[in-house]
Amino acid sequence: MLWPPGLEPFRDGALAVRRALVVDDTPERYAVLESFLRRRFSVSAVRFAPRVPEDFGEAELVSLDYHLGEETALDQMRKISPERLLGRVYLVHSTGGLEATMLEDWLRKRGLVVVRYPYSLMRMEVRGGKR
Repeated sequence: MLWPPGLEPFRDGALAVRRALVVDDTPERYAVLESFLRRRFSVSAVRFAPRVPEDFGEAELVSLDYHLGEETALDQMRKISPERLLGRVYLVHSTGGLEATMLEDWLRKRGLVVVRYPYSLMRMEVRGGKR
């Protein structure tokens, strides 16, 4: 897996954040997502939202699924002012290939730091006990 410059130590937990926001409308995924974020990023607080909120609060990491009900995460992110998007790491955990790529590209074109790690790999890592 290729990591953006400066995020290579992600595998070793060197990129530690305290607070994360997970945007996903499937509550059945929340336990895996939270466990993954705590292991990989040393997150101490995780907040969940079924839609992209207007305010990310103190979240230093925002993890996004692409399909969120009737609107996509990309549609919802486009409604947020660019200055509200700054200063965070974005983790695209959507398993949809093309859709996840579109979201990832949109975020990168705004100069934001993006990591792509599909939920399916998170689930394997959490349930398989890999580090």
